[in-house]
Amino acid sequence: PQPQLDDTWRDGRQHQRRRGDGEPDEPARDTSPMKPIALGAGVTALYDPYGRATAPGDPADAQDGDATTTFTFGAAEDGEDLQVGVVVDLKARKQVRGIEFTTSTPGADVEVYATDSSTLPPDILDTRWDHPASRPDAKRQQRIVLPRGGAKYRYVVLWFTAPAKAGEPVGVTDLDVLG
Repeated sequence: PQPQLDDTWRDGRQHQRRRGDGEPDEPARDTSPMKPIALGAGVTALYDPYGRATAPGDPADAQDGDATTTFTFGAAEDGEDLQVGVVVDLKARKQVRGIEFTTSTPGADVEVYATDSSTLPPDILDTRWDHPASRPDAKRQQRIVLPRGGAKYRYVVLWFTAPAKAGEPVGVTDLDVLG
């Protein structure tokens, strides 16, 4: 006789399993090595929904593949969180499994936000943003792997909440979205 199927819930997702065979079946995950998603020119921009950025450089410097150029920006020294980021427009929904970046200012606190929306949300508190990862005290070269194999997104933001040192600008030398 064939085992009967029943539904189980885990991590807020429904899975079917065969009764008596133990753990629920997991969705298939991509186990291949992560690699940078090919991006065209002009896909990075300053994401500054609260108008806090001071002296921003050229966002293209974060994705030009040149280790001698750096996209830098700061924020007003008013005791508030930095709240400025770098947004990447993937131009279409793509599977995003992680983000990798090099910074000239290690020690900053960063968070990753992403959305599958066809339009860029106007601020970071918009409910269309997913917040899959954060990394306090980022290293000079940092890879952030998204949980559960990632998801399909259109926009990805590397959001800086605190610089390494108060009043110091943040610098992003290289930024790759990984699929």
